[in-house]
Amino acid sequence: MAEFTIDRPLERRLLAHRTVAWQHGLVGGLAAAVVMGLSLMVAMAIAGDGFFRPLELIGSVWYGAVTTGATVILVGLITHLAVAATLGVVWTYAFSYVKVEPIVSGVAFGAIVWVAMQYAILPLVADYLITAISDYRLFYFGAESRFAAWMVLGAYLIFGAGLGVFEQFADRRRVLKTSRS
Repeated sequence: MAEFTIDRPLERRLLAHRTVAWQHGLVGGLAAAVVMGLSLMVAMAIAGDGFFRPLELIGSVWYGAVTTGATVILVGLITHLAVAATLGVVWTYAFSYVKVEPIVSGVAFGAIVWVAMQYAILPLVADYLITAISDYRLFYFGAESRFAAWMVLGAYLIFGAGLGVFEQFADRRRVLKTSRS
């Protein structure tokens, strides 16, 4: 019986990847979300807005106003992880059809998601955040916050890079596991 092989490693990886895309996306999205969240939390703490402020802002989307507290932080964490897992699955299926290295497509995906979140999603689901923020441009959010939009852009690029790094690791692990069999 003839075995189907593809000589070029990228095409071979893409073909094999389609069978496990949702698993890679789910776990990769969660792993990248942790790295993204921690980087943003550290950046906000350094900026003076508080370590848990990103989770409070995410969680306050469900409350209709900027809110603080342990419950809001927990809701923000759950929301952040759920959205990241969903975006991870979307990226892995989109990545299955793109013939570039995972880290490159991941970073590009992170930039695209940042633009969508900043200028389409956030204005639709949390317009009160925009009205509470006096200046909604790339360099800073407003006088009351030292939290800059470039920090969020950096976090989304980290998220995309995390997706790519996880994908390369998962593919390498899968190839090693397959070759041992």
